[in-house]
Amino acid sequence: MTMNKYSFCNDFTREQIDQYDDMLNECYPPVEVAGLTFEPADVIFNCDPVAYRCGLIDYIDAMEE
Repeated sequence: MTMNKYSFCNDFTREQIDQYDDMLNECYPPVEVAGLTFEPADVIFNCDPVAYRCGLIDYIDAMEE
């Protein structure tokens, strides 16, 4: 079962979530496993959605300063 990041982080706008994903994907290389390639933001969200949400909160806080 997969979780939807927009539902899980529903107190943030899609634009904020997309900006955070873009930042993660620009700062870290794609993750390759068994010949498959995944975006870093998707790996973090799917492996540890709580850590993803904490990072999103920190990112939004930093952007608002």
